[in-house]
Amino acid sequence: QGNLYFLKTDIQMDGKEIDSSKTRFGIRTIATDPAKGFFLNGRSIAIKGVCLHHDLGAVGAAEFPRALDRRLNELKKLGVNAIRTSHNPYSEYFMKRCDEMGFLVIAEMYDKWNFGNVFFDPDGTRIPWNETWPRDLREFVLRDRNHPSVIMWSVGNEVAEQVRDRNVDNTGPNDGGIGVFQSLKDCVAAEDPTRLVSVGLFPRLEPGDEPPKMAKALDVVGTNYLEKRWAGWRINHPAMIFYASEMSTYNWGENWFDWDKTKGIGQFYWGGTDYLGEGRGWPNIGWYRGLIDLTGFIKDGAFYVKSFYRPEPMVHLVVKDDQAGEESVVWNAVRLTKDERLSHWNWAGRKTVSLYVYTNCEEVELFLNDRSLGARPVAAGDKNLLVWEVPFEPGVLKAVARKQGQPVAGHELKTAGPAARIVLSPERSAIGPDQDLGYINVAIVDESGTAVPRASSRIRFEVTGAGENFAVSSADMLNPEPFRGDARSVFQGRAQLIVRSLKQGPITVRAFADGLPPAVVTITAE
Repeated sequence: QGNLYFLKTDIQMDGKEIDSSKTRFGIRTIATDPAKGFFLNGRSIAIKGVCLHHDLGAVGAAEFPRALDRRLNELKKLGVNAIRTSHNPYSEYFMKRCDEMGFLVIAEMYDKWNFGNVFFDPDGTRIPWNETWPRDLREFVLRDRNHPSVIMWSVGNEVAEQVRDRNVDNTGPNDGGIGVFQSLKDCVAAEDPTRLVSVGLFPRLEPGDEPPKMAKALDVVGTNYLEKRWAGWRINHPAMIFYASEMSTYNWGENWFDWDKTKGIGQFYWGGTDYLGEGRGWPNIGWYRGLIDLTGFIKDGAFYVKSFYRPEPMVHLVVKDDQAGEESVVWNAVRLTKDERLSHWNWAGRKTVSLYVYTNCEEVELFLNDRSLGARPVAAGDKNLLVWEVPFEPGVLKAVARKQGQPVAGHELKTAGPAARIVLSPERSAIGPDQDLGYINVAIVDESGTAVPRASSRIRFEVTGAGENFAVSSADMLNPEPFRGDARSVFQGRAQLIVRSLKQGPITVRAFADGLPPAVVTITAE
């Protein structure tokens, strides 16, 4: 959590107060060192970040405080301590909450510069970007410079000027974008000389040991998917300070182990969450390689990141779903892979399964229906990951993680039986009365209450009382069903309903699915 203070400023004339204001602020120091990394208040830490797009899943692009709070809370559970605002100014509420919750922020203004940004007057006249940025960038810095969460400004991402002539008409010198960057940096420094200024550099580069020209002008070198080149670049440029402005979720985040934590200041996974847009063809509705799904929860595979982003002892079991296959595509000159890793124990028809055990402990022992499958030590080279080939049989698979021989964490998977009922789980029993959001998580469970991972029911909703059905969703990024509707198909046995309050009073939700008894729950807008 961030420690915050108020500065009260009074203006007096002739001994009388004529105006006053309060400014909320925090006190902290930051420092970077090419040989030692990043320091916050004199303490060495690694920046464990994610990049965020601003949409809030089924809620859309409009900001609701409750929707944003859910997202930030889940990022905290994952161990995230920093956010890169990709690639535009975020709301004042977002900045306020980052101050309060202790997130570090790289506040980023632009994706692209002259090549890619187009603005228009109300009459339709095109305005070149180089005519708009001096005003916009200044306002961006002025609004957010008092936020202690902001540790650095980023003034661009993957700009074409890095590899093209710097003028729109291609008549200027090919300086790798240094001239444009320096102008932007000077604008920032005029309003805030205290913070460093960076850019997320383009990954489309020819092989070599020399960094892009612009890297030599940046206060801190942001690289997109280029962290493996840092060691080579440092040979000729030992004073350069690096951070991974974008890092893929390849192998669910294993590339955390690709860089020396004393030679870089941190990293930002792309993306922190699944988001709408940048899909790869209908019915894919968006980017689905995030660590948090569209309904706002940590994905099973992404608990791997938690094992090295958070210090608390943990162990988490996931099974590689071979039937789902693997995907490998090239996006922005980066090869992206994806395999499905799921935390359930319903694998009928398979003799063995590939079990991935995520842990930051010293040893893990597995038990299948109370029979030990053996214990394994976790060596440094294992990268917080043990892989077992486990015979499948229905029942309970359990992991016990130990430190110094003592159990410190556990996780178990239980085979689910046939779908028996719908469970509606409100995240809050009471919400505000005026357009506040209430999230109600939906699960198809068996008789014992275990979620049925292969359930595919379509849930129909009725909302009555002091609120309305605002959105329906699931974590399925290949489902084109509309968010504004009265029904949603479950994905991996789960779905989500978001209600919005309209006035004070009870809000009653009923859920129906073919072959299952209806479910009902009531929350209060108060």
